[in-house]
Amino acid sequence: MAEQERTIANLAALLADNVTGDISPQEVRDLMASAMGGYAGLLQTVAGGPDTIVGVGATPVLIDVFDVVSSQSIDVNLVGAQASLANSQLTVGVDGFYLLSFFASFNLGSNNKTAKFIAFLNAVATDLEFDVFVSNGSDIGAVALSHVFALTAADLIDFRVAIETPSADVIFTSCGLSMHRVG
Repeated sequence: MAEQERTIANLAALLADNVTGDISPQEVRDLMASAMGGYAGLLQTVAGGPDTIVGVGATPVLIDVFDVVSSQSIDVNLVGAQASLANSQLTVGVDGFYLLSFFASFNLGSNNKTAKFIAFLNAVATDLEFDVFVSNGSDIGAVALSHVFALTAADLIDFRVAIETPSADVIFTSCGLSMHRVG
């Protein structure tokens, strides 16, 4: 039987005292699957980049420069988290706490611009935002963010970028987005 991730309440009920020996080896494996969780990631590789998003303005634009996807769980069902290159987003498999991480190196091709990198949850901007001012458009800017979110099954996570007017091209030289269930 394949392992499955279970809720904390479900595991607590199973592990109450086990005086009667009701905890099976399968339930111990399920505990491992639940504790270890899954992860999903999207990555822009050197072979795939650099990639340009043209004409980014004040309205956040989906960062869709990824060319490699990875998903992993203790079980082959990958219920913890999944990633999609098609829509450049991560999908939550089970309720829980997830560590979301994002990094990028980029240039803007024009001077004195601020790039805003924003995490979106179910197509709505979150409070997780990082602004990077680039004085010389040929300089490489860098951003790295991480945060723990309480998420529910089927939640969708993506990152977007915005530039205050006037607009500019954003040239990504490396970029990655991942999440790992931590509780």
